[in-house]
Amino acid sequence: MFFRLIFLIGENKILLQQRGFMCKLSWIVPLHLVLGVCSLNACITEKMAHESIESPSYASHLFIAQINLPETLLENIRTLSEEIKHSWPDAKYYRETIDFGKVFPALEEGSLFERPIPGFIGEIRDQLFEHFKSQINEDISAESYDNCIISIYKFGNGIAPHIDRNFEWANKSSNRKYYFGESIIGLIVEPDTLQNLFFENPTEGEKSRFYLDEKPGTAFMFQDSLRNEWKHGLLPIERERISMTFRRVIVKDSTLGFGS
Repeated sequence: MFFRLIFLIGENKILLQQRGFMCKLSWIVPLHLVLGVCSLNACITEKMAHESIESPSYASHLFIAQINLPETLLENIRTLSEEIKHSWPDAKYYRETIDFGKVFPALEEGSLFERPIPGFIGEIRDQLFEHFKSQINEDISAESYDNCIISIYKFGNGIAPHIDRNFEWANKSSNRKYYFGESIIGLIVEPDTLQNLFFENPTEGEKSRFYLDEKPGTAFMFQDSLRNEWKHGLLPIERERISMTFRRVIVKDSTLGFGS
């Protein structure tokens, strides 16, 4: 069971997070104060979710905004053809994806396949870019994000902690012909009942983990060390989760058939 207890005493906030038998107190007060507050009023909030926690060391590398989703967005996504969905059978990365622009599975195979970006997805991309362009550390335009992935997660699906293909990854082998740019933009279309997306420092593992507070329309952009050093992943889904990811494809080998 995942739950959190929050007590407010003046301006102080006590946060207790528990996952299974692992718990972490970010601030400790005498137990009698906690019990006193509990007995005076019903200030206990129980939630089957993870609390979103800021990472102080990397707060400047993660930017979050709340946008209004078009009323037809979810319907438009659900009506996309089953023929263009890609299933990932690997248990660590199981989900279904629909790619537009430069298609990720084709890039992984060392080839080029481009699928035109529908107008409603292009409009979302432009809107997200406008939100984050002042923070993005690259001199690029909205159209530079030429890889769009819609990810559909069902019960039990998830993603193991990983770093999206970056320059360091591509530079390790001549067979790796591409990588993604420095900034990655994401959008929560349909959140799960849990706060599933997390970031963690590989050297510290779960101890450094923090979660994104997911709501419909939660947009985020991460870059720098959070993108290239920290890993991100997704806990197993309880119901369903639909998200969109926008990335810039950079090619290091012209044999793929397109320029960088």
